[in-house]
Amino acid sequence: MIDLDKTKSIIRNNKFSILMPVCNEEDVIEDVIEEWYKDVISINEKSFELVLEDGASKDSTLKILSKLEKKYSFLRVIKKNKRDGFGNAAKRLFSYAKNDFVFFTDSDGQYLPKDFHKIVYFLNQDFDIIRGAKIGRKDNLLRRIFSALFNKFIQFIFNVHYLD
Repeated sequence: MIDLDKTKSIIRNNKFSILMPVCNEEDVIEDVIEEWYKDVISINEKSFELVLEDGASKDSTLKILSKLEKKYSFLRVIKKNKRDGFGNAAKRLFSYAKNDFVFFTDSDGQYLPKDFHKIVYFLNQDFDIIRGAKIGRKDNLLRRIFSALFNKFIQFIFNVHYLD
C-alpha cells in the first residue's frame, strides 16, 4: 500500500516534467489533462510542467490543447507540422524537459494519473530509473506478440527483465 502523505510530500519538495506525445486525441485529451491535474498536479502546481508534443493532429486536438494552455500555466504544447513517429517525438520530449524528475506517459488515457504516486513513492530510494508497466494490456493480438518478442530480445541482449 502506498502512503499518499509520503508521495504528496515528495511532490511538494521536487520538480517534475510529465511528457506526452499527442496526435489525434480529441476524444480524450481534455479528460486526460483534467485527470492529471485532479490526481497529481493540483497537489502543488509549482512542482510540475506538463509538456505535450502534438504530431500534426488532423482533428481538434490542438484547439482543445490551446484552450487548456490558457487555463493551466504548467501546460506547454509543442506543435509539429508533420508526423515523424513516436520514437522521434519521445526523443524531442525528453530534450524539452526542464525539471529534475521526468515522467513519460501516453496521452490516450491508458495510464491512470493516480498511478504516478506508485512510482513517486520510490524517489527517495537509491534508484537511477523508476519505471512502470501496463498490467493486463488491452492491445490487439499482433501488438501483444511484438511486445512479447521485444521483451524477450531485451532480456536476452541485456540480461534484464523488461516489460514493454
